[in-house]
Amino acid sequence: MNDFEVEIPFSTDRYEKRLIIFIDLIGFKNYIYSNCDNGKESVVTALTTHFQEQVSEGVKYIKGNSHSFKPTFNFFSDTIIISFPLEIFNAPDDYKFFKSKAYPNNELNIDKFRLLFSAIHSICDIQLHSLQHGLLTRGCITIGDIYHNKNTWFGPGLIEAYEHESKIANYPRVILSKSALEYFKNEVITDQNSSWIQDSDGFFYVNYIAWIHTKLNDDYCKAHHILREIIVNNLEMLKDQGKYNELQKWQWLSIYFNTYSNSKLKSAHGEGLSENIEI
Repeated sequence: MNDFEVEIPFSTDRYEKRLIIFIDLIGFKNYIYSNCDNGKESVVTALTTHFQEQVSEGVKYIKGNSHSFKPTFNFFSDTIIISFPLEIFNAPDDYKFFKSKAYPNNELNIDKFRLLFSAIHSICDIQLHSLQHGLLTRGCITIGDIYHNKNTWFGPGLIEAYEHESKIANYPRVILSKSALEYFKNEVITDQNSSWIQDSDGFFYVNYIAWIHTKLNDDYCKAHHILREIIVNNLEMLKDQGKYNELQKWQWLSIYFNTYSNSKLKSAHGEGLSENIEI
């Protein structure tokens, strides 16, 4: 970041329509109690420090024709809020649109594609980092008005994201609201990286299993084994403890793991993947 010469902050000083991400760390209260009661405060610190390092007012760094940025990011207790200006990218007009070979009738907006990819990258990092600590995540991506400046955030867009997380997402998944799907429709449908899965209720959610190698291990098959072990260990622990409400969430994750492993991954990564999880 220090190589970039110009900084353009993009915290808001008024309502602004943005891409908004609201994520809840499921079971964070019990996580704190169980570790702190056993003298393992350092375990909690290892989790929270990672998120605190991401906290930013939002800034765009520019040097010549290249740029980098950090989104506006806040972490408080079990809640993570991230927002991106919709105009963060600005490709030249003659480069702004392109077509996918798989979907030649859909015209993709390169700025929207980059914005959505940046959101996916942030979400996958949060979900996979949390999983390494035995925590599931649930959330929503939406488009709406928000005031998001330093440690102050409010607005109808944030309310919508929270209500989708608490009332619609239900399972440990980060869903795309209907307004966000309308905004990013072509970019979601034509995603060649399988970054999205459409669930039985019609909502799309972030397919972080497609990106586990970016966090768990550079080798995708080894990362797949690590993820399976995390899931199985938590299933066994929760069964032994009789925590059936929490167990149901991990069982949903097991179904997601099995379904996606069968349908997409073997053709891409061969037979080195882990076996399905018995539920």
